[in-house]
Amino acid sequence: MKLASVALLAIFLTSDFPLLAQENPLQGTPAITQSPPLQSNESTIDVATEKPSGVALDSEFDLNGDSESQQVAQQATQEAAQQLIQQVIHRLAFGRPFDAKIRHRIWTAGREMVGVGTYEQAGGGTGRFNMQVTMHDGDGKHTLQQISDGRLAWTRSVISDKITLRRVDVGRLNEWVRDASRQENTSPTYVPPKLKVGALTEMLDMIQRDYDLKMGKIRSAPLLGISGTLSSEARKRTLLESGAKDWPTLLPTRIMIAIAAEPLPNTNFGQGLPVRIEFWSDPVIGDDSSQPDHPEGRLISLLEIYSVRAIDAPPVERFRFETQDYSIKIINETDRYLRRYGVRLTDSQRKQLRR
Repeated sequence: MKLASVALLAIFLTSDFPLLAQENPLQGTPAITQSPPLQSNESTIDVATEKPSGVALDSEFDLNGDSESQQVAQQATQEAAQQLIQQVIHRLAFGRPFDAKIRHRIWTAGREMVGVGTYEQAGGGTGRFNMQVTMHDGDGKHTLQQISDGRLAWTRSVISDKITLRRVDVGRLNEWVRDASRQENTSPTYVPPKLKVGALTEMLDMIQRDYDLKMGKIRSAPLLGISGTLSSEARKRTLLESGAKDWPTLLPTRIMIAIAAEPLPNTNFGQGLPVRIEFWSDPVIGDDSSQPDHPEGRLISLLEIYSVRAIDAPPVERFRFETQDYSIKIINETDRYLRRYGVRLTDSQRKQLRR
């Protein structure tokens, strides 16, 4: 499997991998911003260039005062980041229907590869989405599609002509998880398990679960910034499950997220959704003089969401997956998602899984 393809799947199939005074920074009507690729600005965010080590969100936090005040402020940034990312997940799941373009840039083996694609989400609690990404490298074309009609979520990947099909019975997740917990979450921003499978919602849910998050305002831009470092628990779990001794170089340990803080004037539509997600490595200090050190880590991958627009709710048929790959064995991954919530199916429940 080629390095670019590994990174492509590692990013999207990651389920196994003054602002502080605002109590709710995203109050108001859910919306999606008409967001072009972010413009270069030395004091805010730089668009990726030929030197990815110079690309980063400006995530410095103004934590002044004595150590006790700094500790309080630090805790406030952590709580604000958790609150904000939960609101973003909720908006993706329950907000207005939208579509967008996405660009996925990867730096590996000394070169940059770019994948482009589309993203469409029905919102409204339907769980329906369709994301497609195509990436070209010197070895051919690789594609990834994730699509769900709210009952079945599919992932179809084609890497060097090898086709893989995965499926999750999302229509049963809520029932089985609720039966296991015997209670319903009443939080106003609660998102049920079936709506956190696949695409952006799952990516952000993974980040919320596995990263220690902090929050700050990005300078001179109408954006909110969240930074995060992979927790020690998540790092240990990933190594244990993978059987690896050393951390894979293409798996990130630090993230940066830029979220639209307000709608753009020309659309009046756009508050509260991510426009840019950066994935960074551990610090890189090597003994090979041909490879520069990266004491702050190396940018592995950059995901940009742009040209976002509101749309009418598409019919459910638009999100149904029709496979022509009848010779391909389908991998049912429902169990993996149930284990995340500590659910073990009985024999009779297991027979209900769609084959």
